[in-house]
Order: sequence, then structure tokens, then C-alpha cells
Amino acid sequence: MDQTPHPSEFQSRLDAIAAARGELSDQAQAMKEAARAERRAALIDDLMTPPMLLLCLLLGAGAMFLGRLAHFLHAGDQLEYQAITIEALIGIAALFVIRVALFVNERKYDVALGLGFVLMLTCMHNLVWLWPRLFAAIFSRDYVVAVENVTEPGTVFLWVVSIPFMAV
Repeated sequence: MDQTPHPSEFQSRLDAIAAARGELSDQAQAMKEAARAERRAALIDDLMTPPMLLLCLLLGAGAMFLGRLAHFLHAGDQLEYQAITIEALIGIAALFVIRVALFVNERKYDVALGLGFVLMLTCMHNLVWLWPRLFAAIFSRDYVVAVENVTEPGTVFLWVVSIPFMAV
């Protein structure tokens, strides 16, 4: 008895093997494309991290500035302990609004927001010393005078204590 397969049977086996190879090739191509897209997304994320950190730092500082401005518009140029605490609380509320509005969910951006907030909280008086006319236009001349009477330039102001950090 002859065991030789019929030519059409042989061809159908070859076609099945070619189809299987084609499916594997399509899957491999799809995997390559997915890996490329993942590398591209990681590269974009790496390139966007420094500007986003800087933006978050500035937004954190802006939240504290808004807290100071809101408190000033409401209460005037008070610079005692309770006033600074109220400004900080208003700034924290603004910080949380910014965080929620921008969908910040990575820890590194939270840290940048908080760092900007703390820097503005403790060092804004240095900006007042640098640009008194600008702050007099935003707040008032009395506010600038009160800040200059209470603080020294080149210091970190922690509620009631001024710590020098640079020579002026």
C-alpha cells in the first residue's frame, strides 16, 4: 500500500504551516509596536518630569501667595502669629484645590507642590525686600512697611523666628 500523501493534502499542510507562521509574525509585530509605544511614553514622561516639577513648585508657591493675598484683602496688614497661621491654612486649601484640579497623583509632584508652598511661606518676605514697589502695588505700601519692620532680608522666617541663610 502506498503511503504517499495526496498532493492537495500536502499543500493544505504547507498552507496551515504558513498561516501559523503568519499569525506568529503578526503577534510578534504587535508586540514590537507595543514595546515601541511603551518606550516612547516612558521617554515623554522622562522629558516632561523636570518642567512638571518646576510647574508644581511654582503652583505651590502661588497657592501660598494666594493665601497671603486673600488674608490681606480680608484682614489688612496683620503680621502676627495668628495671621500667618490663617494665611497658611488658606494657602493649604488653595494647594488642595490646585492638586485636585490638575489631577496630581504622583508623589514627586506632591512633594514639589509642598516645597513651593513652604518656600513661599517662609521666604516671601525676601521677595518683598527685593521688589517693594511691586508688592506695594499688589498689597499696599503699609503691608510692605510692616513686612520690612518685622523681617530682615536674606532670612527664613518661621512664624516668630528669623534664621539668616545668606549674606546680604
